[in-house]
Amino acid sequence: MRLLLLIIAIFIGFLIVKQMVASRRQSTEKKLPETTHMVRCEQCGVHLPKNEALLADGKFFCSDEHRKLHHS
Repeated sequence: MRLLLLIIAIFIGFLIVKQMVASRRQSTEKKLPETTHMVRCEQCGVHLPKNEALLADGKFFCSDEHRKLHHS
């Protein structure tokens, strides 16, 4: 009888640990940042996220000043 209770306790402990590991793995997967496409400024060559860049004539710029310098 004691052996049966010990086996059941070990099995329940195994299930609890397995559930904890699975939930921890899911939480770390959610925290990974999404990759952002980087573009290069035509004037100075600095790389910046595409959503922060200025687009003019199909070219990307890091600032309005660099856009103006490139077109002059």
